[in-house]
Amino acid sequence: MTVNHSFSNEELACFSELFAIDDDSKSTSIPMILADIPKGISAVFAQASLTLLAEIGPYKLWFPLQLDADELGQFKPRLGVPEVIDVQGIERSWRLTQAGELVAYSERNFMPLEVLSLSSTGLAVRTLHASDSYDVCHSRFIHLLLPSGSRLDLPVESVRTDIGGVNVLKIRSEGDHAQLLRQYLFNCHRKQYSHLYSEGAR
Repeated sequence: MTVNHSFSNEELACFSELFAIDDDSKSTSIPMILADIPKGISAVFAQASLTLLAEIGPYKLWFPLQLDADELGQFKPRLGVPEVIDVQGIERSWRLTQAGELVAYSERNFMPLEVLSLSSTGLAVRTLHASDSYDVCHSRFIHLLLPSGSRLDLPVESVRTDIGGVNVLKIRSEGDHAQLLRQYLFNCHRKQYSHLYSEGAR
């Protein structure tokens, strides 16, 4: 349900102060937000899901933003792991296509799978034998082993099966596993496109 709210001058001034950028400051610490925030804004913060957008080359980074209130009623912004969006052509979650370091297994028979591509919303895998595609199509989960040793149990549903034992699956990841997957993909993106991040920091 959408809640319509007209902000007063005081509330708008508070937003301006909240998202102001201090050009003279070189501190990388999270800014603290002072109290005396109008009740109207407090209600919006409690109900809305906030995000911050950063653009790096042909990519958008959407950071989930949470505002935590301490015991004094002061707000402190906290950024989560960003979702990397590729804006070339149709906007969609960035796909990792150099996924040779990943190990994946099907849920049904714990069959090893070759990961061809991976994003936070889907993955493409290839079975060692084309006849094993049925097993992958009917698996409820794909077990993904990250280089760090973490195992992600990703809920999936089959989208299609291509020639050569290639299966395209949709990921319905939520909670901690979704966070770990986003973190891994973000780290891969920063490593693969380090020059874009260096340029953006200048």
